[in-house]
Amino acid sequence: AGEQLAHMTGHRSAVVTLSSLGMGRVATGSADKTIKIWGITSHKCLQTLEGHKEVVWNVTSLDASTLASSSNDGTVKFWDLRSRNVVGEIDAHEEAVKCLAFAPGHCLATASVDNTLKLFDMRRKDCLATLKGHAGDVLQVINLKDKFLVSSSADQTIKVWEIAGCRCRVTLRGHTGPVLGIAKIEELEGLRSSRDEDLCFASCSEDRAIKFWGPE
Repeated sequence: AGEQLAHMTGHRSAVVTLSSLGMGRVATGSADKTIKIWGITSHKCLQTLEGHKEVVWNVTSLDASTLASSSNDGTVKFWDLRSRNVVGEIDAHEEAVKCLAFAPGHCLATASVDNTLKLFDMRRKDCLATLKGHAGDVLQVINLKDKFLVSSSADQTIKVWEIAGCRCRVTLRGHTGPVLGIAKIEELEGLRSSRDEDLCFASCSEDRAIKFWGPE
């Protein structure tokens, strides 16, 4: 354990996001405004996708051949990895879009430094709802069991939103710095039931703490 298996370079500036695409591939987004697709076993760049005007903050796989990306330019782009072309675009926010999360019903959630999240219909590219409540940049958003969106913010809070009602269910406080990341926890010893387990997640913060959260 701990052995470096590969070292790949190719971006011209900082690599700020990474996502597994399956089929032996990973996608990266960079401050050089590009997305690159890498072969894990070949250790080579397979594709370079260009189109964003600023830093690419997030790359997320929709399926084996479709990738979504978000950027400082306020847009979300959908890429066909077979043709390497942009096949859809949403002018999501006037400011940077830091994170994306897929939701039921062909929906996409976006998190922005304009302090809001938005929920879009990916087929029509329509904004279905704007979720307001954070008092700082929204840095991360994840989908929990297709029922809730969980967002973290520079305002030091985490919010749990009901997807169906597009309303904030609870605001979680405890961190003393910006909450930089959140992730679903697959297994957490001592949970009361498997149903509860699906609603557990972890957060990390500039305050140097990691916290674990679950249902009341």
